[in-house]
Amino acid sequence: MESGQCLSLANEAVRETLIFPARTGNPDLLLPEARRYARRWLREQFASEHPRVIASHEALSFVRTEAEVRRIKRLMAGRRVTVIVVLRDPVAYARSFAEQLASMGFASESRYASSFMNVSPRSWLLDTDRLLAVYRRVFGRRSVIVLDYDEVRRSGSVTRTLWEVAGLPVPEDPSVLDAWENVSAAKPPHPPARRWAHREWE
Repeated sequence: MESGQCLSLANEAVRETLIFPARTGNPDLLLPEARRYARRWLREQFASEHPRVIASHEALSFVRTEAEVRRIKRLMAGRRVTVIVVLRDPVAYARSFAEQLASMGFASESRYASSFMNVSPRSWLLDTDRLLAVYRRVFGRRSVIVLDYDEVRRSGSVTRTLWEVAGLPVPEDPSVLDAWENVSAAKPPHPPARRWAHREWE
């Protein structure tokens, strides 16, 4: 199994007009030569012999168009794909995201409707129906699994639930998964799964 926090995949998928935090911190991500390199590298990883490849990044939640999701699919090299989406309560998510933006030095809100800093009640960021719709159209309804963050938290561990849904073997010490539970409090340690050795995954 290969796994990683895949900024490269998110950067390739998400529309160029959306300047989200990772792109702000690394403008080179949008350079044509950087994107060509990332696409080649991603295709190699997805075409590898590993039976299961897991790629995750919070910016993958920014996609809202079919074209964006099809860019993801083209890079998957014909693999059977399962999309796992974890949804939070919209009000709680908007509040948490605004706090995260402020902690990163961004404005905690924006007057512009298309901005990634738009955390108003009518923000596109909270339109999860559109998010799910584009993933389902491209990968198929049965290939998209939706988890309720708050419900999972009440019944147990979010990370352990994701681990089980992804069909991963339970670690010898399952408690290591709990290190990822509170990601807003501090940067978590590396996950126990083997990570791809590539700087764009950091």
